[in-house]
Amino acid sequence: MLETLCLITLAIGMTDLPMGWKWDIEPTNVRVETNECVQLGETGTLVAHWNGDQFTARFIQSMSESDEEGNANGRSDAYMLAITTDEGTTQYNPQGTMGNPVQTIFMWSNAKLDPSRISTIGVLRRTEQGLRSISRNAMDQAASEGVEVMPLAIKGAPFAFDLPTLDGNRIASEDLKGQFVLIDNWATWCGPCMAKMPELKKLHDTWGGKGLQIIGIDWDSDIAKGKLAIERESLYWPQVNPYEVAPDHIELWNQASGIDALPYLVLLDVDGTVITSGAPEDVMSTTEDLMYLQEEIKSMTPSQIRRALLNVSEKKNEAQNNSRLKENLTRHFNMLMKALKDHTQASPNPPLSTPPLYTLDQIQMLEQIQKMSEAEIRWALVETSNARQEARNNREMQDKLTMTFNMLMNALKDRSSNGDN
Repeated sequence: MLETLCLITLAIGMTDLPMGWKWDIEPTNVRVETNECVQLGETGTLVAHWNGDQFTARFIQSMSESDEEGNANGRSDAYMLAITTDEGTTQYNPQGTMGNPVQTIFMWSNAKLDPSRISTIGVLRRTEQGLRSISRNAMDQAASEGVEVMPLAIKGAPFAFDLPTLDGNRIASEDLKGQFVLIDNWATWCGPCMAKMPELKKLHDTWGGKGLQIIGIDWDSDIAKGKLAIERESLYWPQVNPYEVAPDHIELWNQASGIDALPYLVLLDVDGTVITSGAPEDVMSTTEDLMYLQEEIKSMTPSQIRRALLNVSEKKNEAQNNSRLKENLTRHFNMLMKALKDHTQASPNPPLSTPPLYTLDQIQMLEQIQKMSEAEIRWALVETSNARQEARNNREMQDKLTMTFNMLMNALKDRSSNGDN
């Protein structure tokens, strides 16, 4: 086991960081006589080694550590090695990456760098702000030059695209509203990309046509090779290849999308916003969970949906300090609301008791109504009806009272259908 052979020294190296970058490992003193340096950072571990005039370094990034910040997992431009010698500080981009769903390894090698001249080593990490700035500039350039590119996946933000597919058609985000969309960035030369294809095909076979649309982005520069793989592996969903869409602007694609290493998946909500992105295992698992949830909601009656809304609302209030759980519950809540709206619109002559979409205040009112006895509900209906008559010259108040009246009617109908006394 390697021991830590670097000593952290503050205020060494660059004091003015490049825009959009931060230290993952602060500049660290190097003891050349040890021939190696191991240092823990915020999102990974640096292992540097030198033998004679050969210098090599690896930064092992843990996916779970960096996901919380929304950093670009697996992108080979996400980190830079900063080395200070007697001539100053130089930043080096990685010369290669390799990885799996758990970690990504960024690699550097320099045969011309004399280790005896190195005073400090640090690792810079690109921030979300940096990624967005690069993407924004690339998108502007692409628009001005008429180049079609894929945008950067920002959690919670719209993900708009309109791109030509390999079969001569087009695929546009606007046409996919109402479906979950799973975008798979892959290539034949990427081992992990091809290894996850059986699971991706299983998702397609199970949920394709049932509210899930899969799109492939094939990053093979040899377009014919990619097409052969699509046929051989039966990847029968829309496929886009950047080398066919914009053969002279691949760097622009990399910068706009922020994708510079594979595999990389993006999951879009039914409204076209980004739910999550990153490694296949997590994104595909989230996709499957949402599809099962959607299937369950489809089988629910309006009264069951209303009860579920109350239950989810209560859980949301309890999850104030757990942002990830609250986010999942909010998505669950929105899916229930959409299902309730669909039920309402599907009825040609909706009864008075059919509820429109509820606000949070109205959900809280529903919670109070659920606690009322049948006699209390009937009395509240009389009182509400009288109040509506008195408020006939106040449209806003009438609307609120009508909403309350409808909720009371629904509650009474539920009690009757369940045989409550």
